[in-house]
Amino acid sequence: MQKRNIIEIFGIISVVGSLVFVGIEIKQNTSAVRGATQQAVSSQVSEMYRIVSENERMADLINQALKGATKSDLSEADYVSFWNFQMMGLRRIENIYLQYKNGLLTED
Repeated sequence: MQKRNIIEIFGIISVVGSLVFVGIEIKQNTSAVRGATQQAVSSQVSEMYRIVSENERMADLINQALKGATKSDLSEADYVSFWNFQMMGLRRIENIYLQYKNGLLTED
């Protein structure tokens, strides 16, 4: 009987130890996923800055927009380019919101 009690105690300690280990692993994995998500968001925003800084036409379109240019002030091609650039930015904002809503990003 004494031997059986020792084995049961050892089994319970093993199960508890395994659960603690799994909990620690899940916490580390969550931290890693959050870090990767934050890095991806940063990369996406940096990509938009890179596009504007390396593309003179896009920089000019942004400048015109900041000065109040309207759709009628732009050529059709310029309007489509600017519209797509704006949509890219809005999709990135949407992605950031969804990542936040899913708990992968903090409010900060």
